[in-house]
Amino acid sequence: MKPREWQYSEWEETLLAMVLYRPSTLNQLHADLFDAPGNRAVYEATRSMFDQGEVITREAVRRKVERLPFYAYVPEPWFTVANITFYLTELEGRRRQKDRRAQLIDELHAMDEVFTEAAVVG
Repeated sequence: MKPREWQYSEWEETLLAMVLYRPSTLNQLHADLFDAPGNRAVYEATRSMFDQGEVITREAVRRKVERLPFYAYVPEPWFTVANITFYLTELEGRRRQKDRRAQLIDELHAMDEVFTEAAVVG
């Protein structure tokens, strides 16, 4: 059964919580995994802190994102990273589906242009 959109958002938050538990898990993540704007902002803030060698805590990340013009929830640290593979697999699958959908839409637009040009010429 295909996950619901709210599940993806929760899975994004779980990955962020895992990062707060073990910052080195950032090495397995990338921005394209995070669709929800708040989650993407928390990821970007955390990534920036990690890259600059700053200590990553919930409070430090919260201070970093509180200046944003929208709300970004910073979750409590997760208690383990043992099931990170599940979340990565699911979110990567969503990203691949979106990429494929965008590719198909582009192909449909290209076909539409060809048919429109043929109708004008013909």
